Amino acid sequence: MAKCKKIKKRFDEINVIPFIDIMLVLLVMVLTTATFIKQGVIPVDLPEAKAAEKQDEKKEVTVYVNDKGELFFDKDKRAGHKWLACT
Repeated sequence: MAKCKKIKKRFDEINVIPFIDIMLVLLVMVLTTATFIKQGVIPVDLPEAKAAEKQDEKKEVTVYVNDKGELFFDKDKRAGHKWLACT
């Protein structure tokens, strides 16, 4: 019976691609931070607020249709097309 020998592979190579990826991310972060430190602030144009006009109180309105199909708007009888033009 032959014994199988495990052949140990020598680890003499280093994968540098992950290292390069990390270094590029760090470079981007440093350059971005340095830009903000040099400028000090990020310029933002803010709108100026003005006092709003007081709105009138809302009035309750009753709209209903009777069993004859007539349209009433605040107890005033209106034709359907005239009422739709008011909105």
